[in-house]
Amino acid sequence: MFVATVRISGDEPIGFTLNRKQVIIEQIVSRWSESGRWWDGEVPCRFYEVLTSLGLFLLCLSEQDNIWYAKPVH
Repeated sequence: MFVATVRISGDEPIGFTLNRKQVIIEQIVSRWSESGRWWDGEVPCRFYEVLTSLGLFLLCLSEQDNIWYAKPVH
């Protein structure tokens, strides 16, 4: 997983930057939230599985520090 710069419209991601290339989200396939294992120090996150022209990606927004992470889904 890598830190990503994500573009937002309303509350939804619409694109992100990958290796200095702008990637447009064509479809949000699914979305969910997890509270994390707070007893182990995990923080709440919002997840988005998104379809792009480069394939399927998982985006995660850490709600504690407002940092986005991205990971290709194989």
